[in-house]
Amino acid sequence: MRTVHITTILIAMTITCDVSTTRAMPQTGAPATAANAPVVNKVEPPNWWIGLTPEVMLLISGRHLEATHVLCNLPTLKVSRTQSSGNGNYLFVWLKLAADAKSGTAICRVTTDAGATTFELPLSNRQLKLGKFQGLAPQDVMYLIMPDRFADGDPSNDELRPSETAANNSQMAAGATFDRSKPRAYHGGDLKGLREHLPYLKDLGVTALWLTPVVKNGAAQDYHGYGAVDLYDVDPHLGTLADYRGLVAAAHEQKLKIFSISFRTMWGRCIRG
Repeated sequence: MRTVHITTILIAMTITCDVSTTRAMPQTGAPATAANAPVVNKVEPPNWWIGLTPEVMLLISGRHLEATHVLCNLPTLKVSRTQSSGNGNYLFVWLKLAADAKSGTAICRVTTDAGATTFELPLSNRQLKLGKFQGLAPQDVMYLIMPDRFADGDPSNDELRPSETAANNSQMAAGATFDRSKPRAYHGGDLKGLREHLPYLKDLGVTALWLTPVVKNGAAQDYHGYGAVDLYDVDPHLGTLADYRGLVAAAHEQKLKIFSISFRTMWGRCIRG
């Protein structure tokens, strides 16, 4: 019997948005009240890995982020410089990791003229590569799957909840994306449905699954996955990051490879704030 190696290949390209990164001047004459205090809504990337690179640039999203000072509590993590957008909605933070940095969670404090806030950055150890990332072979049988059109394993995520649309700055309206009578709407397929059908795919003779992008998309007609607005999260129509990890683990148990490829030229939208 032929042995199939286990692998996961993920090629992710960054998305470029037309956002001004000019350093904002401090708010002159503005009172230092809670209304003007900095607010952090999102950190990208949401975590980093020990030993991957000695430097990483974070994109912090929120409000009133015209930072005058950013400091992290770990001695092995240094802030080399910062730069905020003109509207104060974005803050870039360049970090340097020492060679002896250990896994843990860094707490970084953002200070402005109007107040201060904090955000967390988990630093994780990388998983062992042994037995993984073996690539594709000429004898592999690849099956291309668009998850939304395959199988619905969790009907609860067919429609977005109002909290999801608000938190994600989404262009979608809650309760207005799922409709199997419309060819360009979401039809309910998800990662759990795909996971439930792994034995069926294996029985077909498939050895590798090629998924269309599962990252978060931004419009009601982006069921295909090529309208990404967040490369660090799974689209809520398809499930969660835990569902994606569970799918990969289950596929590996079935001796199936997971192949995911994305092209920057295919990303459909940028969120501007």
